[in-house]
Amino acid sequence: MLPKEKEIAITKIHGLVYKREICGRERYVVPTFHPAFVGRNKSVLYPQLLKDLRTAKSIIEGPEAAGLPYSDRLGSWAEFLEMLNRGKALGEFAVDFETAEFYKEIVGIGVAVGPGRENALYWPAATHDELLSHWKGIKPYLEDPGIVKIIQNANYEIMTALPYNTRICNVRDTMIEAWLLGDRPALGLKPMALRYRGMEMIQIEDLIGSGKKRRSMRVVQNEDEALVGRYAAADPDATWRLHKLHQPLLD
Repeated sequence: MLPKEKEIAITKIHGLVYKREICGRERYVVPTFHPAFVGRNKSVLYPQLLKDLRTAKSIIEGPEAAGLPYSDRLGSWAEFLEMLNRGKALGEFAVDFETAEFYKEIVGIGVAVGPGRENALYWPAATHDELLSHWKGIKPYLEDPGIVKIIQNANYEIMTALPYNTRICNVRDTMIEAWLLGDRPALGLKPMALRYRGMEMIQIEDLIGSGKKRRSMRVVQNEDEALVGRYAAADPDATWRLHKLHQPLLD
């Protein structure tokens, strides 16, 4: 039994992903509707039932079934460039900017071409001058129309790149994908990863604080690069996985 969920309507929790110990092993649980209940309102509930079943199927078939955690990998410039080249060969990569403030200085970039540490990393720029010195090597990948850029809330990356004289094109936004599949209201990356993949991620408030105690990502990165790496490498990894969950449902 899911704690306290017996007191909550199934319409509130269907499709959510839980982890529970069953028969001595950790299992994923995806609550959904009883078929008899669906039969009484098929036009509304049947599509939701199918979506819940697809969520369960994606967990069975996905990397989480093999216990593959999100990446926490920090990469050098050479490793980051190699990952971009892998993405170019594949025709797609997930990308995520970390910034000092909203729409301002980029302090590092995460990229993923698949799940886990072998396929996703975060490159931290030690200084803004270092980022600028490498930007000419980054820009062609972001502007290449032949490469799909998979981004969560892509407007942020698009607007952040404009002061760097870069127009990101050929984008797949996982937040819009979720909206097209019926999610209302639109969720952020962390809630979506928990709901659809059953995996918890580090929250930004745990990293830089909030309110008056909020600090710049640049300051936190300078103090604890490894901690920022655990946060920032997971973001493109999770974005890539969400896109792979959404893609067959949208095609």
